[in-house]
Amino acid sequence: MEKPDMENRRKHSIPLTPADSLAEWLGWTLVIINWFIVLRAFGDLPDTIPTHFNLAGEADGYGSSLTLFLIPVISTVSVLGMSILERFPEIYNYPVKITPENAFSQYSAAVRLVRWLKVSLALVFLLISIGTTASATSGCGRLGIWFLPLVLLLINLPLAIYLIRVFRNKK
Repeated sequence: MEKPDMENRRKHSIPLTPADSLAEWLGWTLVIINWFIVLRAFGDLPDTIPTHFNLAGEADGYGSSLTLFLIPVISTVSVLGMSILERFPEIYNYPVKITPENAFSQYSAAVRLVRWLKVSLALVFLLISIGTTASATSGCGRLGIWFLPLVLLLINLPLAIYLIRVFRNKK
C-alpha cells in the first residue's frame, strides 16, 4: 500500500445533502435521548448495576450505578469528535489513490461514512443505556443474544455501503 500524498490533497467543501442533514440530526438526537434515559432512570436504579456483558449478553461485571453516566458521556464525546473529524476529509486514509479528478467524490463518500457511523455509534450507546437500565431494574442481568449481532450490523452496514461507493467511484 502506497503512502498518501497529503501535501497535494486540496481541501473541498462538501455540501450537506438532505441525507447528511438527517444523519446530523439523528446523531445528536440519539445522544440527547441517551442523556434523557440515563437521567430519568438513575433514581430507580439499585446501587450496583451490570457494567459489562459477555458475548451471550449476560452480565459478567458489576459496579456503581454512577458508572451508567459514562455511556452518554462517551457517546457525546464520540459524536462531537466525529463531527469535528468530518470537516477534514483530506487527512483521511483512503483505500484508493486520491487524484484531483476523484477527490470530491471520495471526500464526499468518506464524510458520509463518518456521519452515518456517528449515527450508528450513538444508537449503539443508546441501546447499551437502555439495556443496562432495563437489566438493572428488572434484575435479569441480560442484554440479550440479539445485541452483538445488531451492533455488528450497525457498524458494518455504513462501512459496506462506503466501500461499494469508493470502489465504484475510484476514477
